[in-house]
Amino acid sequence: IEREGQVFWVYNRVQGLERVAEYVRKLMPEARVGMAHGQMSETELETTMHKFWHGELDVLVCTSIVESGLDFPRANTLVVDQAQMFGLGQLYQLRGRVGRSDRQAYAFFVVPDAERLTAVAEERLRIIMDMDYLGAGFQVAMEDLRLRGAGNILGEVQSGHMSRVGLDLYLEMLEEAVGRLKGTPSALAAETELTLGLPAHIPASYIDDGRERLRCYKALTSAAGGAAREEAALSMRDRFGPFPEELNNFLAVLDFKQFLTELQVQRADVYRDHVRMFWPGGQTAVHPERIVQLAAEMPGARLHPPAGLSLPLAGELSFGEGLQKIRLALEGIRASAS
Repeated sequence: IEREGQVFWVYNRVQGLERVAEYVRKLMPEARVGMAHGQMSETELETTMHKFWHGELDVLVCTSIVESGLDFPRANTLVVDQAQMFGLGQLYQLRGRVGRSDRQAYAFFVVPDAERLTAVAEERLRIIMDMDYLGAGFQVAMEDLRLRGAGNILGEVQSGHMSRVGLDLYLEMLEEAVGRLKGTPSALAAETELTLGLPAHIPASYIDDGRERLRCYKALTSAAGGAAREEAALSMRDRFGPFPEELNNFLAVLDFKQFLTELQVQRADVYRDHVRMFWPGGQTAVHPERIVQLAAEMPGARLHPPAGLSLPLAGELSFGEGLQKIRLALEGIRASAS
């Protein structure tokens, strides 16, 4: 308050909130204290928040109703009373209510006895203290999911062990099971496993910060399609300059891998002078007879029974251009190609 700021005092029980407000008034009699919670009438709550916004209140004693959707630039201090009773996501959201301008802000998480906290409560507070860097929200969400479990999607029970299967895989399994019950034929879908025989990565000499390099890897590999990946790559080039050869190779491999996955290729070995691909039994993306035909028509191509094909990369082309040429040749063996 001496720094001309305002204070959030969060206590997440409506019963007893008046007692807490009275306690705050005794702590600082000269402070103007208001109260806000979800059981107040709409008019009363709006009036209180309006006063706090316009600086007519110094301290707002409230429940976690303020954890999201509010922006008070003058708020520079947060006190979370009985912090052990809040979830990890709630603590992270509450901490974001202060420090929303250029003035220094402080968040205090108060517990009755640090020595007698439950193991889960202690871990929640440790995580929220450790993850104080910009962009930590995703990691906080994953830690919260790890602590609480992903839940039972088909029932009311909200506890589980996501780490045993993984949420994405669980949803895929669920979709396949529903499809089988409906009698819908399921297409073979598996990400192609690549073995690389050439340097294809983001060099440390290009991005020396390991954390930033990891973010760039994530942006490129998690892109939904070629357009999104190109946008991420352009953003990298704007920040760090022209791409080295290793990074150009990496981008070409990512696009080619996505294409091979569409063709249901199980495994591929990628070298500077050739590409070797293997299809699993039961694939439906390509015509086997067209694979044989392509091997007979393209110079340097070889078959690897029972379901493998090796195609050469033109030496006069760059690596990316060579992969693009192979991609054009493989378009003709698709089951959907005329």
